This record gives sequence, C-alpha cells and structure tokens, in this order.
Amino acid sequence: MTQFKFCLVILATVIALGSCLPADTRPEPGSLATIVIAEPAIRAGLTTSDGWHVTFDEFLISMGEIGLDGDDCNPYAESDYLRILDLRETGPQRLNLMYALGICEFSFLVEDPSRDAVLGSGVHETDKTMMRTAGSDAFVENNGVALYVAGSAVKDDERYDFAWSFRHNLEYTDCGTVELESGAAGQAEIHVRGSVLFQQNLEDDSPLQFDEFASADGDGDRDITLEELNGVSLNEDHDYATLAERLYFGLVPAVPRFGNTHACSAGPPDDEF
Repeated sequence: MTQFKFCLVILATVIALGSCLPADTRPEPGSLATIVIAEPAIRAGLTTSDGWHVTFDEFLISMGEIGLDGDDCNPYAESDYLRILDLRETGPQRLNLMYALGICEFSFLVEDPSRDAVLGSGVHETDKTMMRTAGSDAFVENNGVALYVAGSAVKDDERYDFAWSFRHNLEYTDCGTVELESGAAGQAEIHVRGSVLFQQNLEDDSPLQFDEFASADGDGDRDITLEELNGVSLNEDHDYATLAERLYFGLVPAVPRFGNTHACSAGPPDDEF
C-alpha cells in the first residue's frame, strides 16, 4: 500500500469513528470566570490599634477546584486543579473558568498544591516546591503548605519578623449561589484578606493588635514562630486554648471570603474524613 493510500485509510477511519459519536444536544452553557482580589493591606501593609505597622513580604495561597453544584445546576465541566497565587501582585488574578447552566452553589478549596498545580503571576517553581514539601506542626502532620505568609511588624525602634506555614486543607462550602445563563459570561470574586490574621476575633469590626504576638517571642530573637504562639495561653477564650490555635483554626479559615460579603463554611475536604 502506498503512503497516499495509507493516509486515505486513516482519514476514513477517523471520519467513521467521529460519525459514531453522539451529538451534544445540550444548550450552550454560560461561563463563570472566578477571580481573586487581594485586600490592599497585603501589598501596602496595615496599622494595628496598638501602634504596629505590619507588612507582608510574602503571601502565597494554593486555591482552586471550584465546585458548581446543586439540584438546579447543570455543570458542563469540572475544575480539578489548583493555582498558586502571589497576593502581593497588583490587580485581580484569574483563578479559573467554568461552564454550567442554572443556579449553582459555589464552593472552592484551599489546600497544599498538587504536582500539576498552576503557577500564578509572580509565582516561581521554588515557591511551588516549598509549598509541596511535606512538614508537620502542632496541628497538622506530614502535609504541604496551603497558605504561607511572611513579613514584619515595626513600632518605634522595635521590629519583629514572622514566617508562618499553614498546612491544613480547607473546603469552603455554603458560600452562596451564582446563576449561569446560556451564552452569557459571568464573574465570581474571592477576596483574600491579610488583616484578618491580626484580628482579636472573627467579627468584622474586631480590632487589629500585635502586642500579644510580640510578647510571644520567648527566646528574644525577634522572630515569632508558630511554636512560640502555641505557648501563649488564652485563658479568657473558651474556643481556642492558645494564640496559635486561634490563628490556625479561627482566623486563617476567614482569610478568603466569597464576594467579600459571604463567609463560607470552612472545614476539612470530604476526602480527608
């Protein structure tokens, strides 16, 4: 058989296989672009009520796997990947693009990145390697990093540094709904807030304070670790035993907020139970 005849046979086979596939008769879906917006304080810094100016040198989050679900939702594809974002980058950042029809319940994950996690603007392979490297702390064993923040706090002639890796994976559900109409393009926003880490509680008007973080520096090296924060008891706080526990399980889950108005329910992903 000549090469020309062989090519004709291959082409005919491909056409025949294609003709056997059922046509997709579903209506054209709507699209939903999810973007992430960083609180200005992540780039510009913040001032606490007790006089400290806090700046972030690094603010990396691994986020994605957007879910569109519900009885009135018809998703056309799944989002099974994560994106590592540097929230110190300027402007909104694209997280992903989904296709669906109907009124859909919105959910997403913040978890340590997988091997195929996508790098956002300003994120390097070394950042991905750092976040994928498993480690342990007082609360999580043998897991990568879902959120990494590093920076400093200055008041008068005092300065403290911090670099905190948060290793617990969180699924955000009950965020609210989005409506996708055929052929229409929509947008959803996830707002990420760094100031939350220094709130006294989860109320939106809670004061920002750093004095208690500074007082946790037990060895006097001006570097505040999670281990040191875990040594600070909160006797008056019945929900969390230590400052680190309040930060890890109370404040960190409140860092992302859907639409900047809806606090989602945050808990371990279903596959971690």
